[in-house]
Amino acid sequence: MVETLLARAACYLDLREAESCIADCMTALKLSDSIENRLESDEAKLLFKKNLLSRLGMAYCLRSEHDKALELFHSVLQLDKHDDDALQNIRYLKTHMEVVDLKAKADSHFS
Repeated sequence: MVETLLARAACYLDLREAESCIADCMTALKLSDSIENRLESDEAKLLFKKNLLSRLGMAYCLRSEHDKALELFHSVLQLDKHDDDALQNIRYLKTHMEVVDLKAKADSHFS
């Protein structure tokens, strides 16, 4: 069930349906103890946690909740400091946040 929720959350991300993605991820998070007990290797448990946090982070990006997304991507790095996807997401998100801020400042000159 949890694996299905995470797979569906990924589909919702592709469809840019942040609310549904977050709902599935949060349900998966509540059920995560049951799956972690079934996963045999520590590597599989780590991958599950990283996928869950990454999908949540991407969904919060879609909702423009950048601080929450950044926090989630940093949580992935706490699990695996060499996660290239998390590093790339953080770099992109920080750049995006700077651009949004610059645009808001520029727009204020035209109001």
